[in-house]
Amino acid sequence: MNQPATIHEALAGLAAGEITAEQLVRDHLDRIDAVDDGLQTVLTRLDEAALEAARDIDRRRAAGD
Repeated sequence: MNQPATIHEALAGLAAGEITAEQLVRDHLDRIDAVDDGLQTVLTRLDEAALEAARDIDRRRAAGD
């Protein structure tokens, strides 16, 4: 699945197993890296915390939660 354009597409991709929460977070972090250098709208990055939360979500989803 390509990066979802909307939250509805992201939710559908997650529900269908086409994308993981970790990959969704990584895609968004990559997008921030690509466009924010000139804009500087993101003041504090918590990449590892976001990725760990996404991994936790993926583990819980895999367990049926």
